[in-house]
Amino acid sequence: MNSRRRSCGGAAVVVATSGADARGHARRAWVAGVLALSAAAAGCAGPLTPPAETLADVPGAWTHASAVRMPAASASEDDRSRSATGPWWMAVGDPVLHSLLEQAGEVATVRVARERLAEASASLRAARAAMTPEVTASVGGVFTAPGDDAIRQSIRSATIGLAYDFDVSGARDARATAARARGEARAEAVEAARIAARELCVRLYTAYAAATEQRQVTRQSVRAFEDALAIAESRARARLGPQVDVVQARAALAAARATLPRLEAAREGARLGLEALLGLRPGALAGSLGGVDTVPAVDADRPLRTPLEVVSRRPDLRVAERELAAASAGRIAAMQDRWPRLTLGALLGVQSVRVAGPLAGDGLVSSLVAGIAGPLFDGGRLEAQVDAARARERAAAIAYRQAALVALSEVEEGLSTLAQAQTEDALMAASVDAATARLALVGSRWRSGLSPFLDVVLAEQALQAANAQRVLTRGRRLETFARLSTAVGAGS
Repeated sequence: MNSRRRSCGGAAVVVATSGADARGHARRAWVAGVLALSAAAAGCAGPLTPPAETLADVPGAWTHASAVRMPAASASEDDRSRSATGPWWMAVGDPVLHSLLEQAGEVATVRVARERLAEASASLRAARAAMTPEVTASVGGVFTAPGDDAIRQSIRSATIGLAYDFDVSGARDARATAARARGEARAEAVEAARIAARELCVRLYTAYAAATEQRQVTRQSVRAFEDALAIAESRARARLGPQVDVVQARAALAAARATLPRLEAAREGARLGLEALLGLRPGALAGSLGGVDTVPAVDADRPLRTPLEVVSRRPDLRVAERELAAASAGRIAAMQDRWPRLTLGALLGVQSVRVAGPLAGDGLVSSLVAGIAGPLFDGGRLEAQVDAARARERAAAIAYRQAALVALSEVEEGLSTLAQAQTEDALMAASVDAATARLALVGSRWRSGLSPFLDVVLAEQALQAANAQRVLTRGRRLETFARLSTAVGAGS
């Protein structure tokens, strides 16, 4: 690895110039000091790589990791990034969701990001081409006939020219480095867009499945209230029960039926959102989603990356990292533009001159020109460009530091939320069992004439509420698991 070590504000930083084969090791050193980047960026003259002593700035473990069934990975890096069964969504036993997530990897936002990557690649080729000699060819002819008595002449020429601007200051090399870093950022942006699309796909699918399951629960309540209304009417006609039971049964039935349109609207809205995300026409997923009736369960017992691995592997953070590298290289180029430039030009060709008289003839034309030029006075233009480049670098360092802090916070929040969802899911399962037992007991007592029908209505509504809440809890658990998986950089 070729590098230049510089001192900046009392802290040593490394100016990395190695190729792609060494960038993986440099990235680990880079991201280890993410919390010190913004201070180190000011006034330096090279791409920033913090020293090893800043490793303590990134926490060594997660605060809420012990509360979630996602043990820290201890296997190889390959096993940490991908479980034995495949990507993270294989922990969700739902083939329909698996298929949708595969499709979400090629949505419009991902394709747009890929085209931006192609644009950045072309810019890199242009920057590299600027560092090579320029060869030009020209063919021309001139014919003059001033008047009847004037001398007529014709000149024909063909030349090949060579021009080369020696990169004495290294400004063009720095610009090529910046272009390469921007290209790497665009490559990471493709994966970041894919992760974002898949996370949105999980949220929409969860909303669809939750609305579908809640609709089924509500329909069960409607059927239960229909049966209860029939029994109440029969008992009222036989003068075995009060008429108020009939009124209460009808009111409860109407309330249960009134929730069905809202759930149907939520279900259709989620399906339309999925179709729009995947670039499909409305109704295209109606058949695929026809068999979805419950929120899928999640096996959250998955490997969990360490904080340092999260900072070094998340695509959005790698985008910010490479943007900072590009800004650093751009600042170097702006500083080196103040140096003199050395240029060399050569010309070789043939020329044919035809003039009436003895001056006619052909000949070989050649020239060699070398020059050195540098700015003496530009009104502060170059210095202003350096100041602007430094400001961009400092802004990129601040953005990278903040993005890393947000990423760490997202993981901590995801761990805490997932732990709460797991606990709440277990409690809601017990609540549903208790509500079911209560309804069975109250229903038996009402049919025996030992309890009023209001107790049946309240028990049925409590069961419906418990079932609906458990559906929401399972949905939150699935969404939280997906967010946590993407927050730790396990997007695929």
